[in-house]
Amino acid sequence: MTTLHGRIEEGVLANLLQYLALSQASGCLMLRHPQSRQGSIFLERGRIVFVDAKPSYDVAALAALLRWRDGQFSFRPGIRSPRISLERSTAMLLLEATQLADEASGERAGKVPHVDPDTVLSALAERPLPVPHSDLARRTLASSDSAVGRGGARAKPYAVLSPGAAAAGGPPAAALARPATGDETVALSLSALLLYRRLDGVLSLRQHAGELDREPDEVVRAGRELLDARLAEYVTLVVADPRFVVELAREAVDLLGPVGEIVVEDALYDMGLSGDTLPVNSVDELIRELSAAFKNAFTRADFLRRVTELRRLFALDSTEPGRT
Repeated sequence: MTTLHGRIEEGVLANLLQYLALSQASGCLMLRHPQSRQGSIFLERGRIVFVDAKPSYDVAALAALLRWRDGQFSFRPGIRSPRISLERSTAMLLLEATQLADEASGERAGKVPHVDPDTVLSALAERPLPVPHSDLARRTLASSDSAVGRGGARAKPYAVLSPGAAAAGGPPAAALARPATGDETVALSLSALLLYRRLDGVLSLRQHAGELDREPDEVVRAGRELLDARLAEYVTLVVADPRFVVELAREAVDLLGPVGEIVVEDALYDMGLSGDTLPVNSVDELIRELSAAFKNAFTRADFLRRVTELRRLFALDSTEPGRT
């Protein structure tokens, strides 16, 4: 079977898997979502043997992928699965995963916003900056480097109310804040407060988790809290002109031969991106990934020189400190 590729729309993935099953295909179906998510479905003789859509695997992962309504897919024949953990028929797996996807979609439509580790959030400027009510929590916040937000905004004054926690004398399970203007109260966990003070509209929740030395799942839950409390909003990332990646691949092919195109494609895949979903703030990371593939110093220098010209052409100046 030749390589297949196309766009993900409603119903496309299920139909594609049925086609691959009927074709007795063996290989890897790779999926990429505009929000920097990715998934892999491995098949052997038309049977799904393993599904990877971190942090989920197998049926749960397949259910998550079936909920996608946007993105791209590419089937590469001949790629072997890293492990075999599924033995049911493709039809049965699709039925189970579809049921899970429907249940999750119903819950999400009710009240839970969709947030994953690669989501980028920014704080809503018109809302006051919450501060925890206890000295312990205040010291925790002060110990981070975000006592002043990345945008430079300081907390507005407001009264803090939490008589129950004060009487107990223990660490707060949540901080209850009342803005100085208005009667609305906002109850947040300490994790959500820590995250709120760091939101800059640039870093993903996964990156915030790394800086806070916390698990991504914990920071994702904190992000949901902030969205529910209307203290944060989704950020629409600025995406690079897709022609930039096309030209980048041409330069790589010119220097490395046909393998250059594979090098670019694999680097994007490792980043969970595609040529038309490359955020501007991820260009530096992509260039670092690609330059590592040039083992010859002179060839690498030539490639970086060409990249500089391409960045100038597409107005993608470096965002790394100390570079222009």
